[in-house]
Amino acid sequence: MGPALDHGVLQPMELIQKFLFIAEVSYVLVGLDLLRRAKMTRGLPELFLGLAFVCNGFSYFFADFPILTENDAIMDEFSYVGRIFAGLCSMTIAVFAWRVFRPESSLARWSVWTIGALLVTGAVVSAIEGDWVGAYPLTYRGFWFEWVGGAVPFVWLAAESLRSYSQMRLRMRIGLADPLVTNRFLLIGLYGLLATITYPTFLWMYIVYERYGTWSDPIGTFAGVVELVSLAALWTSISAPAFYRRWVCGAQASS
Repeated sequence: MGPALDHGVLQPMELIQKFLFIAEVSYVLVGLDLLRRAKMTRGLPELFLGLAFVCNGFSYFFADFPILTENDAIMDEFSYVGRIFAGLCSMTIAVFAWRVFRPESSLARWSVWTIGALLVTGAVVSAIEGDWVGAYPLTYRGFWFEWVGGAVPFVWLAAESLRSYSQMRLRMRIGLADPLVTNRFLLIGLYGLLATITYPTFLWMYIVYERYGTWSDPIGTFAGVVELVSLAALWTSISAPAFYRRWVCGAQASS
């Protein structure tokens, strides 16, 4: 998710860095697994979500690498590249929402182009301003283009998935929908909702840091946990492991 890319620049707390490192590795591994599934099934959800996760994992890597290696000389360059990968993650989520939920909608297509324009504008304005880190919302205007362009796709994903879940649940009650497919919409919606929550969370942390020079350990830990929970929810919905199938189908059978 977009805000994660700059955390390493501001992390004096070892606990938060551990959460970010776990998330970094987890996103790449889950993304590669989804891309493997997409290759076998030719499924669009696995393809787009896999690409999004890999991009998000790389955004973490580029943000954290200068901190882990204690190499301040590459901080600006790596932070900026990490922001680009985070933007690609959000852009891929937007394309997913368009192609999976509203492939025939011209409004959805133009929404994707608008999101892309916001992300590109944020990157360009930040470069002009000399804001390579992207963690100073009270000072730099480019931050806000990037923040809005990054957050909107996850709001869109959550809304579309939860709407589809509600519709599928009504059909499932009369035997016209598969319980696993129905629950998949719920978990994808949960992923989008939790991902959305991280944007105002990290925005608040950035503002506090910029104004007072302090980084909130509890809020950072909370955001790290939210990211890992959202990642687990989405991977479970796509991979459908045995325990998940037993839980969903068992719940349906007893309802």
